[in-house]
Amino acid sequence: RKMIQQTFQQYASLREEECVMKFFNTLAGFANIDQETYRCELIQGWNITVDLVIGPKGIRQLTSQDAKPTCLAEFKQIRSIRCLPLEEGQAVLQLGIEGAPQALSIKTSSLAEAENMADLIDGYCRLQDGEKRNSLPQIPMLNLEARRSHLSESCSIESDIYAEIPDETLRRPGGPQYGIAREDVVLNCILGEG
Repeated sequence: RKMIQQTFQQYASLREEECVMKFFNTLAGFANIDQETYRCELIQGWNITVDLVIGPKGIRQLTSQDAKPTCLAEFKQIRSIRCLPLEEGQAVLQLGIEGAPQALSIKTSSLAEAENMADLIDGYCRLQDGEKRNSLPQIPMLNLEARRSHLSESCSIESDIYAEIPDETLRRPGGPQYGIAREDVVLNCILGEG
């Protein structure tokens, strides 16, 4: 009972941020919390099923649980990221890599999985470069009608990110245009689970 009380007293003196860091340091001893693993296929003339590991060390592949991870690319080498839908709900994630003659093509089981991988890779690229660049293609600024027709042509039910819902109440013909520029938004803290 005294040991339990002593342990709680150690944590009671910590600030919230210190407590969170202590939790993650403890958790890191039991689980790989700094990397994501995706079961997918590499497409380079032939298809090979691998576990793709995305983490701070770059993009690596595991062909078996006993093998050492093989580095496919570091984030500083990535120049472009594209997601292409395939038949039967599958998708291909193409990574343009500096110095490589062709893009690294990764076949995933769904478009949502490919988009999640692309977003994670882009996030690591931005962290390494201090948010100076974005590997994902820029969202083109089309007028509302062109955006609607493009959205209806390319909309995927499988996708769980990048959904757009046009709101007519914000745009009145001939009236003032309301909006906030992305560079005017600053993230101070994250509330909730995100």
